[in-house]
Amino acid sequence: MALLIQNNLLFLHIPKTGGNWVTAVLRSMGLIKQRIGHKHATFNQLPKSFVNTFLEKDNARVFCFIRHPLSWYESWFKYMTQPSRNWRAWGSCHEWHPCQPLNGLGDADFNRFMHNVLRQEPGFVTRLYDSYIQRPSTRPTLYVGKQENLRNDLIEIFETTGVEFDRDLILSYPAVGVSPQPMPPVQWGPGIRTQAESFEARGISEWGYQ
Repeated sequence: MALLIQNNLLFLHIPKTGGNWVTAVLRSMGLIKQRIGHKHATFNQLPKSFVNTFLEKDNARVFCFIRHPLSWYESWFKYMTQPSRNWRAWGSCHEWHPCQPLNGLGDADFNRFMHNVLRQEPGFVTRLYDSYIQRPSTRPTLYVGKQENLRNDLIEIFETTGVEFDRDLILSYPAVGVSPQPMPPVQWGPGIRTQAESFEARGISEWGYQ
């Protein structure tokens, strides 16, 4: 769910970008005032009644986190190949999920999974981020942190927006949702990686990744 916290600041949770950790930190500091809509709702999917009230205040602001698009694919593969997930289908005609387009593209081999994605959903991660990170004039101020610098970026967002927070708690809070026995790193096939970088080039460049 989107989380409204102090100072009319709204957190949007993009899958696989550290959002469960952010949610746990917000909860531990008692900052959550309201939970709204789907866990991974984009701003445009929030109830209009909430949005209208939220935007009435001059200090309406939104924040979210992203990660390198190729790292996102690696994380999604590791998550979905866990026995408890086993490439389950997300969403249905009755329940939306932002990763629905990847349903049916899974494979036990990472490069075959990416081959399926590049064939049917090229540039998926950049489009995923676009659905959360939009800047038309009607939208509130947006802050984008990076999963690769999660703690420091969260501190910077809070300092910028005037949220009262516990710096030491953020810096010391343990990882959330990380397996005690991490999977080995995935191995990209050279051609697959080159294609993925090409299709995700705009997202990689726009958000300052290499």
